[in-house]
Amino acid sequence: RRSSDLLEDLARAAAFLRARTKPGALVATTVPEVAIEADREVLPGLDMGKFGLTEEIPEDRALRLKMATPASLEQAFRGGQISAIVLSQSRNWNFGWSAPSLKSTSPAALARLRRALDDGWRVAYANDRYLVLLPR
Repeated sequence: RRSSDLLEDLARAAAFLRARTKPGALVATTVPEVAIEADREVLPGLDMGKFGLTEEIPEDRALRLKMATPASLEQAFRGGQISAIVLSQSRNWNFGWSAPSLKSTSPAALARLRRALDDGWRVAYANDRYLVLLPR
């Protein structure tokens, strides 16, 4: 894939996000470049995108290290404080591994996150690289 196509996908996803969220809106994302391009805030803990999730570090320490845990993500997905969720079309980038070891995230944690997404979110935009979910 050409880099210009990648930049076009990024620009289109960011334009969609910008058009459907308010300035300063909080976004949960594994691909923070979309939120940044849209001038939206990244959910604390996901600043490192796909490397921001940990199951290995206790929650209090993870928060100090600015990392997310499955529990904190599930709470964010269900809590109403985020305006959108932006994910990668590369499935394993979406909370598929735990930092720092990069071992696979547990199936139980992924199932809880998936239920939270299914319960409250819908895919509102998709291109070859990105998915933008908005509240149901």
